[in-house]
Amino acid sequence: MEVSDITPTGLTVHFRQYEKRDKGELIYGDGYWIERLEGDHWVELPVIPENYGFNDIGYFIPSEGEAQLAVDWEWLYGKLDSGTYRITKDVIAKEWSDPNSRPLKCLLATQFIIE
Repeated sequence: MEVSDITPTGLTVHFRQYEKRDKGELIYGDGYWIERLEGDHWVELPVIPENYGFNDIGYFIPSEGEAQLAVDWEWLYGKLDSGTYRITKDVIAKEWSDPNSRPLKCLLATQFIIE
């Protein structure tokens, strides 16, 4: 996972799957959270709305391919000040042809800097 087009109010997340997956899929959704590096510790940013949620949707990362998602966090965090941040997203690996297969949830995170 990498990011580009970084601004104080959003960025673009890029997913790349380098291996060929004959079985199963990698899936990500709209949800994320952002943390700020303070000293040696990551601190989750406070959100603006009291009640919020993300669309419950799944996007596929193609086998040996890539996908991207534009993220606009102004509604959730406002405009970010200069500093070092990271965005974390869930990615799920699921074997659909095996009804006994349980999804494997992985957390992917990448750092970015707001100047």
